[in-house]
Amino acid sequence: MQRKRNLTERISYFEINLLDKSQKIPKGADVVWMSQFLDCFGEDEIVAILENVRQAASTHTTVFILEPFIDNQKFEAASYCLTATSLYFTALANGNSKMYSVKAMTGLVEKSGLEVVETFPLIGESFHTILKCKVKV
Repeated sequence: MQRKRNLTERISYFEINLLDKSQKIPKGADVVWMSQFLDCFGEDEIVAILENVRQAASTHTTVFILEPFIDNQKFEAASYCLTATSLYFTALANGNSKMYSVKAMTGLVEKSGLEVVETFPLIGESFHTILKCKVKV
């Protein structure tokens, strides 16, 4: 897809273990996009990942976090399903991840030195919310 649109020169990739605090994200990104990613980790890991993002970010960098937050669902049944997913993550998957509320994730964002500057709830027909974040100044 990138080749067909001649975008290959505009995209760069690098391997990193985001749980290894000694590995740093390279500086210079205009945007950092995390789609249904942070809910795979426990709170301390999320803060560490976001601190790594913050050290790489400038005041012009925008960080987008897309998640299906349990407290921001159109239907009550969707909230219950996400809560049940948390039980799966904790009991069967990796033992420390879960589905978060907007309030909880905002607290983790702020703890990392970033701040939520805008929220886009329930995008389109999905049940996801985007948190737009910037470096806290």
